[in-house]
Amino acid sequence: MMGKKHGTVFRILLAGLILGALAACTGGRGAPAPPVEIPSLVTFPATLEINVDTIATTQQAANMKAQVGSGPFTSLIVVGADLARTTFNFTVRLALRPLEVLQIPVRPDVFRIEIPVTEGSSPGTFKIDFSDFDFNGDGMGEGCSGCTCPAGCGFGSCPTSAPAAELKSVCYRVWFKPQGAAEFTRFIAGVFTRLPVRDDPTTPADEENPGNGRFRRAEFNLSPDQPSQLGAVYEHAAETDPRNKSTQVTARTEFPVEGGGTGVTFANIDVNQVGLENPSDPLNLQKTVRTTSQGVVDGGNPNTLQYRGRFREDADFFSGTVVNPGGEVPLFCAQISTGAAAENPGACDEIGISVADLPFLPVAGPSDVDLPADFPLAPTF
Repeated sequence: MMGKKHGTVFRILLAGLILGALAACTGGRGAPAPPVEIPSLVTFPATLEINVDTIATTQQAANMKAQVGSGPFTSLIVVGADLARTTFNFTVRLALRPLEVLQIPVRPDVFRIEIPVTEGSSPGTFKIDFSDFDFNGDGMGEGCSGCTCPAGCGFGSCPTSAPAAELKSVCYRVWFKPQGAAEFTRFIAGVFTRLPVRDDPTTPADEENPGNGRFRRAEFNLSPDQPSQLGAVYEHAAETDPRNKSTQVTARTEFPVEGGGTGVTFANIDVNQVGLENPSDPLNLQKTVRTTSQGVVDGGNPNTLQYRGRFREDADFFSGTVVNPGGEVPLFCAQISTGAAAENPGACDEIGISVADLPFLPVAGPSDVDLPADFPLAPTF
């Protein structure tokens, strides 16, 4: 018969063998990723902005961490950031109104919904279909849940969290009828691969996050004589590092030309933020801005601007290059605070921000902004 002491040792050894076997089965990957929060409401993001004020034209210097100096490279540093800020804070925000007031329950039984909107500057009625559809035009659905709950449909309540691998996307096709109008028209179609999360005003932390997704917005007016379309792909809820964010927006805008005629501009803008080696330092971030804009007047020759630039929030250097109708500015390394060339030409390489191997964004076209073919003119219900 085994003694008490020997029995204890045996149980310890057995536990060690079991733990070792489990570690071998998981390949030594460590603890699983934490579950993903599922909000109680489907909301739409108000903006997809990633802050690039450090390299933008100063408007309110008191609210900015840095200011681009007035040197020979100043205009080349700020051009991409200014276009990105205008796109995020004006074009995107205008395109998403009045969606930002909507709050829709996240439930396995909400497959479609009709919502009247009486507040804000655009009163009317929305109809939203959450069923799966073909967003990309490849002949297949996007694999969405079919309801507002990313964990699935047709059962009790939606869980408050779940492993990322168990969650599906949430599709939406939205029609809008302005107050006083007779018919619904297409407004926006898209896919939430991660639902947006609104800030909880009762807590000190800021939980606001646009989530991840993509959408196409039907034609809207930037001004009475400037009809525009919009497409976007964004990821603000990265599983690997919450500091990592990316937003790409494509806008098509028509505009009248002085003396008669019409011009069309396609603006393709991409901003990327990456957290570096020190997560405890809020400025230890690398940011990249790329823009490619092309304008054509009355079918004439296109004018194209291509820009790529990169900087670190915790450093005073900017790497960039620009191609515009006037010619090409070769790769340069400038000091942000002076707007002049860096005294050490290798400074940008030393801190890893050179854009030498970074391609320009391609010129955008109708396929980047047109509504999906699987988006009926009239509501499906």
